[in-house]
Amino acid sequence: YLDRLLSPGAKVAEEQERESRIRQVTRLFRFVDQKDVFLKFYHRHLGLRLLYHRSAGQDTETVALQSIADAIGGAAVWRAKTMLQDVQTAHDTNLQFCDAVSSSGSSSGMTVSFSTLMTGAWPSEVMEDIPCRPPAAVVSRCKQYESWYTDRHKGRKLNWRHGLGIVDVKFKCKQRAYSASMPAATAMVLLCFNKVSSLTANEAASETTLPLDKVRHSLVQLCAPKCPILLKEASAAPSTNGESSRDAGGISEAIFKVNESFSYAKVKFKVAVAMPKFESPDEQKETMKKVAIDRSSQLDAAIVRVMKSRKKLGHSELTSLVVKQVCEFFMPQPVDIKKRIEELIEKEYLERAEDDQKTYHYLA
Repeated sequence: YLDRLLSPGAKVAEEQERESRIRQVTRLFRFVDQKDVFLKFYHRHLGLRLLYHRSAGQDTETVALQSIADAIGGAAVWRAKTMLQDVQTAHDTNLQFCDAVSSSGSSSGMTVSFSTLMTGAWPSEVMEDIPCRPPAAVVSRCKQYESWYTDRHKGRKLNWRHGLGIVDVKFKCKQRAYSASMPAATAMVLLCFNKVSSLTANEAASETTLPLDKVRHSLVQLCAPKCPILLKEASAAPSTNGESSRDAGGISEAIFKVNESFSYAKVKFKVAVAMPKFESPDEQKETMKKVAIDRSSQLDAAIVRVMKSRKKLGHSELTSLVVKQVCEFFMPQPVDIKKRIEELIEKEYLERAEDDQKTYHYLA
């Protein structure tokens, strides 16, 4: 609900109404037991909104973030704060880079905007790259930016995620110029038609080095009935290699050509610049696994903090104090705390008292 509310398509009469609903959500959030689960999904959704330019705005995101921080503490949302700062910093950095390029006289006809993001703050599943080979003109501009950026920030290293970019592709049809915004992978498939008049999915995959499944998906987007930039023609030789179950539409064996009769009401439009609205069951399971890993780390840290200050404690008292430390984020089960204690004993952070197996000593 909060993700939809923070997206541009939210049905709100005025910005004040949106902010009022955000505060209603965060008031309810105060009563949620598993706040860490909410935060995990919130960070993922925030990353997708910012990465795909589907946010209602920096100010609105800040209102939501501050409301969550008021409910649980600022330390719990440092990643989200860093993500918002990255977006603002990227905007300022791009302006500085453009000024530097203009003053050096090395600008080209291509306009490129870069987002430099902190690896540790952004969710790994959001930042998962798509292996691809970008056009030479893009690679050249990326090298220019990297040289400029590393000169200004000594010791930093840039790891490129070309597959996560958004590309505006300009083309003409029937003497009318269009500008289509699309994911980088889709743009790379479309640019193949600058060299040839027709392609199959396998040929496009070979040319772009994109995974075949991603090429199929891109071709489906480019043939969408709403804005069919490409046309699909069935192959004379149907596939017999057992891929029909994964390729129900016959994408792999079809031949694709540019739609010479393309027409669209708008000269600027988007081609499937879409982000997932909801997680699939597999993605939800994967997220919950990460929550479980984070909880183990939090329990370990809480146990060590308590034992470091008390030096010696019984099992019941230690369990009670640990629950008090982490209950603001989640309510641990006694069996989970016991498992973490056993693990810390094996790692020699704690040891059992010789005269009482339910009493623990802290090992410095």
